Amino acid sequence: MKTTTVLILVLVATTCNSKRADRPSIDDCSSIADNVVKVTQLPQTKTSIYEDCKSATAGSEWNRMWCLGEARSLADIDRCNEAITASADRAEVAKPTNVAKAGEPSAGMIAHGVEALGRHELRSRTSEARVQLAKLFDSAAAYFNEEHVDRTAVELLGGGGMVTGTMPHRCPHKPGELEDVFSGITPPLTVDCNQGPGGRCVPLPVGTKPTAPYQYPNTLWVDNPIWNGLNFQVEQAHFFHYAFRAKNTPGTFGTCQFTAQAFGDLDGDKIFSTFERAGAADQNGVNGGAGLYIDQEIE
Repeated sequence: MKTTTVLILVLVATTCNSKRADRPSIDDCSSIADNVVKVTQLPQTKTSIYEDCKSATAGSEWNRMWCLGEARSLADIDRCNEAITASADRAEVAKPTNVAKAGEPSAGMIAHGVEALGRHELRSRTSEARVQLAKLFDSAAAYFNEEHVDRTAVELLGGGGMVTGTMPHRCPHKPGELEDVFSGITPPLTVDCNQGPGGRCVPLPVGTKPTAPYQYPNTLWVDNPIWNGLNFQVEQAHFFHYAFRAKNTPGTFGTCQFTAQAFGDLDGDKIFSTFERAGAADQNGVNGGAGLYIDQEIE
């Protein structure tokens, strides 16, 4: 019993970049949260990281916080979370079945720690959706502000000078689908990211056929006129599936109401979380929604 417990603690302590397993102070938690915001460029993560740090109750959770405090890139943050989750998984496998001795962690304590660490890991993965939806919003705004003129019929001034087919400002669309825009979900929800490395979907280069349920051809991005118009594709392995919906309204200038979406099944239960960023554009400019809509964040 004692040997098993010591082994678990050693694995946890040596997995992250940080070797510390003491409890962070309130000031430490504030600094750790500030560092995560600096690395991710997502101010909205500060409160959740700070609260997670303050409420951390186990050495493995404290170790993860110190690791996040030392992170210098998104890859570092992923390693902190993945490493601590792996340690928790080993603890779950190795946990004793009999009653713990005084001063040693019980099976219930370990299980609680595994569950808490799992939530931390899943929540950290949502940073991908936040970043990519911000990119999509900016891309939609940039596309709308440019002129996209189709061939039109132009009358003589003596006949009224009417110009037909005007709507130079719009959101990108597929041929023949000018007003009701839908990119389709990329990759399709049938592509199972959870079976991929680190729980990620993997886009394959042109000419490479998928051989696993988590793989898909990147032609789903490059052959899609909406993704092309938005200059958007996810080139590296990723957790989320993306879609873009819009409604273009004809007029002398044109308007567009749009929603960028991300869907993720982070816990592998076939129930998808939804992240959305909405916007509306007309001749006065592009207006964003109050914030990011999130439904079932870590599903």
